[in-house]
Parts: sequence; structure tokens; C-alpha cells
Amino acid sequence: MNYQIPQIPQQHVVMSSHYQVPQPLPLNVIDTGYLETRMTVCPTPLMGSVSEFGRKRVASGDVIEKTVERRQKRMIKNRESAARSRARKRAYTHELENKISRLEEENERLRRQREVEKTCWWGHGTMEEDTLKSHFETTLQKDTK
Repeated sequence: MNYQIPQIPQQHVVMSSHYQVPQPLPLNVIDTGYLETRMTVCPTPLMGSVSEFGRKRVASGDVIEKTVERRQKRMIKNRESAARSRARKRAYTHELENKISRLEEENERLRRQREVEKTCWWGHGTMEEDTLKSHFETTLQKDTK
């Protein structure tokens, strides 16, 4: 079996009389310090800038501070927005509960009114309209007290 070793770019070495001086790698090679782990990549804006010696530059303190500050502001705005949303939800829920109470009361009132009308019409034969109204009002007053 023939095993082929992949071609890996290596640092260019300039021979001097007493020692070797490593030369910088091309920009598309990342030097991790180990020959086996060097890799060729296309530079992208997400990777950060690469210095002439093939190492990433460390982001300046101002950039890091601004990033942290922006993140904190975003978190604060998000918390405030969430709090407003919860308050709106509570108000809406309270409004619905009040509406339910009003509708239940109206429903009960209408049921009593229907019962009174049934009793008046069926129990007493035909009553005059005024008599029916007064009987109905009296019954309602008794129920509400």
C-alpha cells in the first residue's frame, strides 16, 4: 500500500551561517505551532485581522468594552420590554376577569327576569302590563337586597 502524505505549507526558512530564521507564513496559513495542525484558510472578516507574522491581533480594550456595554444595554432593554409585556398581560387578564364577572351577573339577572316573566304569565293568567311591570320590579328588588 502506498500512503501519501498531504502537502502542507511550511514556513520558509532562511539559512544563516549559524542559525535558522523563520520567515512569515502567507496570510492564508494559520500557524498553530505544530506542523501537523497548520491549515490553509480563506481570511474572513469574522476571524479578525491577521498580523504580518500570521497571528491574530487581540481586540483592543475599547472594542471589548463597547461590545460588553452594548450587550448589557440590550439585556436591560430586553428585561424592561419583558416587564412591560408581563404588565400588559396582567392588565388584559384583569380586564377579562372583570368582563366575566359582569357577564355572569347579567346572565343571572336575565335568568331571574325570565323566571319572573314565566311565573307572571303562566301563574296568573293574563295580567295587565302595569301590574306585570310592578310585580317584576318588586321581585328584582327582593333579589338584589
